[in-house]
Amino acid sequence: MAVAADLVPVTVVTGGAEASLLVHRMRLGLADDPIGVLSGNAGAAADDIHEWLRLQPVEGSRSSGCACCRVRLDLVEGLRLLVDRRVRPERVIVLLDALDDLSTALQTLLSDPDLQRLVELDGVIQTVDAVALSTRVRLGLPFGAQPELERLAIADRVLVVRGDELVDEALHSVMVGLRTVAGFGLMAVPSIWPVAVKELVGLNAWHGAPAVQPRIVSAPVVVEHGYERPDTVYCEVDGELDPDAVEEWLDEIVAVNASRILRLQGAVRVAGQEFRVCLRGVRSFATSHSELMHPVDQRSTRSIVAVAGYGLDAAAIRSGFDATALR
Repeated sequence: MAVAADLVPVTVVTGGAEASLLVHRMRLGLADDPIGVLSGNAGAAADDIHEWLRLQPVEGSRSSGCACCRVRLDLVEGLRLLVDRRVRPERVIVLLDALDDLSTALQTLLSDPDLQRLVELDGVIQTVDAVALSTRVRLGLPFGAQPELERLAIADRVLVVRGDELVDEALHSVMVGLRTVAGFGLMAVPSIWPVAVKELVGLNAWHGAPAVQPRIVSAPVVVEHGYERPDTVYCEVDGELDPDAVEEWLDEIVAVNASRILRLQGAVRVAGQEFRVCLRGVRSFATSHSELMHPVDQRSTRSIVAVAGYGLDAAAIRSGFDATALR
């Protein structure tokens, strides 16, 4: 889907030191387009092409006392400063710190009323260090800290840096481990298969049916003691669905799993609608729009929904979705 002309696309980049390097590379690669950068790290001085604002994380909540309704107030203010003015950037890159809560940042982008009239979430890019992950795999250590696993479960693109420093067997182990967690993300190893900067923007990845990747369930990764590995539940039905049943199904998923939902996305064909209804959400927030907004070649008659999160009852979610089909 083409982003509405009055909305500025936002690309979220997260990871370790390699994420900061990626943002600098993106700034150079997109030098022809005025862009803005929001980051918790000090950036280069602003010039007539780029502007870099530093974030100091400040959290609030859409509902008082609700842990799953958290939002980043500093992100709202930063984006307003960059975008809500006469001369807007062509796009904005948000660079999150390695320990920042990605779900809170994304929920802010999707749910804040001010941001809904200013920006559109384009995609999430996660960078990981292949050498560090290989060492963890070899020593039997947790594949990553909890925030790292959450980001992998949400990301649209996973860039595996330093992959050329590993032998084939070690790199394969890393990629298999990543695939057990990264249900949405397309993976690439830039040092072996170069990735152009322009391939990382214009994704429109949070619209329409999700591009969920094949899962490898035979090689689960080691997680920290006391934590769970995020999982992605994929549901698909061919034919029309009962709109009331779909709404009840979604309400139940959110009610039961709100604090554990990292990402929800889908496109459903409901009776009485000419085009599919597209869904997207994080935690307790979800929204929808008509597939009429999408190019013809992206439309379909199949109903597809994917939910990433912790402790999800995959069998119950799938059977509930199947039950929404009109017989």
